[in-house]
Amino acid sequence: MFTRLGVTGGHEGLQALVRGTVQLVDGCFLLGESPNREVIIWPHGTHVTGNKITLPDGATLTIGDTVQGGGGHHQADYQDLRLTSDSPTVHRVVSCSRRTNARSVAVFNSYSYGPIRRDKG
Repeated sequence: MFTRLGVTGGHEGLQALVRGTVQLVDGCFLLGESPNREVIIWPHGTHVTGNKITLPDGATLTIGDTVQGGGGHHQADYQDLRLTSDSPTVHRVVSCSRRTNARSVAVFNSYSYGPIRRDKG
């Protein structure tokens, strides 16, 4: 299955807490529950194999995990996302937002700004 794995390698860390349950809907990674779910942009170096998401530091997550990490939230449009990630990723993320009715995007910071971990509660 082809999954639309958004990645960012930005040099600035965003200050918001990004938190929610990871879902895979129509080939798109989403965070949270409908109607407030967001398309996810993972840090550069993130890889997906089947149900397993491997982060740049080697930590693994799975679909259904509740996670948290540093990052930010953006509108799901080209103008707002073009400074966040590369053009192919922006196109995939905007396409995912349209297909899944997610109106915003959760961006996890690059790993150098802190880890993404399972939320313990």
